[in-house]
Amino acid sequence: RSRRAVIPLYSEQDTYTELPEVPCTCTLQFLLRNGRLELLTHMRSNDAYVGLPGDVFAFTMIQELIARSLNVEIGIYKHLVGSLHLYERNWASAKRFLAEGWQPKHSMPLMPLGDQLGNLAVVQKLEKALRKGDNPPTPPSLPAYWQDIVQLLRIHKADVEGAPSKVINLLRKGMNSDEYDPYIETKRRKAQKRERTQQTDPRNTLFPL
Repeated sequence: RSRRAVIPLYSEQDTYTELPEVPCTCTLQFLLRNGRLELLTHMRSNDAYVGLPGDVFAFTMIQELIARSLNVEIGIYKHLVGSLHLYERNWASAKRFLAEGWQPKHSMPLMPLGDQLGNLAVVQKLEKALRKGDNPPTPPSLPAYWQDIVQLLRIHKADVEGAPSKVINLLRKGMNSDEYDPYIETKRRKAQKRERTQQTDPRNTLFPL
């Protein structure tokens, strides 16, 4: 019966309606095999630099979330692409991305055991508040895994708003895991670069230093 667990994202009207964008993802198919939840993703098209890394991250996180809800182990993830491409304008960026070298050395912490949909709902509520400009506290009852997700959202928000590096450093101290340090470090360096520019031209200052 698990063969019916298919989420279609590409619909019939996407084949003939004149739209500026249509879904790149066709289907997500979940399969229970030997007590493990496998996920087969079918993409009609995928940008190897702009889309693929984020897509694999997002879909495997969904796979892990559902596996926890079903109380089963995480199985194989397969990513099938009809048209996988890398535009020439992104070659240099893709090479820098691969040259960072930390991707094979770091992995996201494992999601807590048990159904996590309740914790996810709390994170979604906090994320919505952050987008609206509020700054609600993170409930201490939220597991460390999800606390870090919320903290990363705060760091992203600070980066978008042009916060100084000392704010990024302060938020960094609130993390439970150091697996996210490479991401946070890019935000800190970006803030430092912005501060150097602001020192050259004080009119660019968004935050008091």
